[in-house]
Amino acid sequence: MQWATDPIWKELRRDQQERLLEGDLDFLRRQLRYEGFKVGAVNGATAMRWSQQAGIVNWNETERIDAPPAARFSMGRGDGALFVGWSCNLQSQPGALRHVDALVELLRKHVINELGGDRMPEGTTFERGTHFRSKAELIEALRRWFDDTDEDTIGDLKFGRAPWLSFETSQGPADLNADTRRTAIERMLRHSSRKPDAPWRVIENNRGNVNKIVFDTTDTHEGWYAYLREALTAPQELS
Repeated sequence: MQWATDPIWKELRRDQQERLLEGDLDFLRRQLRYEGFKVGAVNGATAMRWSQQAGIVNWNETERIDAPPAARFSMGRGDGALFVGWSCNLQSQPGALRHVDALVELLRKHVINELGGDRMPEGTTFERGTHFRSKAELIEALRRWFDDTDEDTIGDLKFGRAPWLSFETSQGPADLNADTRRTAIERMLRHSSRKPDAPWRVIENNRGNVNKIVFDTTDTHEGWYAYLREALTAPQELS
């Protein structure tokens, strides 16, 4: 359901919840059908039950986590996507957060198996809006992309120079644009291999704003389009 509610969801009457869910069902199905999602993750028994009742997915239990609170891990397919779900509610159920590591491993095992290995499919780009928790995570993902695809840019050029990937930095969130080119990523990966501990740097862009991120100040920066969301007052290192 795409709307924030006031009062919060659990304080709405049952008929209000059902009306909101039903009203957004067609919108959700269009997203799943036409926006290229490969995996959907469903958190909590209530969301799992509703998604099956709505005809989005039929669940098959594959694993159990016995440590309290007990949880069931299930899988299913629908609208062209693979769905995974767990019955514990990580957001609100007391003690459920202790299952995060176990769920990560279950996701890794089952999703990789269902999607046919841990390599990205040939001829694919990153999904728009993919977020990485650190510069190191971004570099590793770009390394896999470089090894596993022949794409010339990380995103779909019909979106022009739009932000495509995002990542956390010591100076706040940053974006890597859709038109960032394979040749630039190759230079970045080569530089990172030679100098794995070298910091990146924030410099002035062509308009004088200090928000352009470069991995090597001696590089041409051609084809590399990374920017902080909030400009700094002066150039500085970035980690």
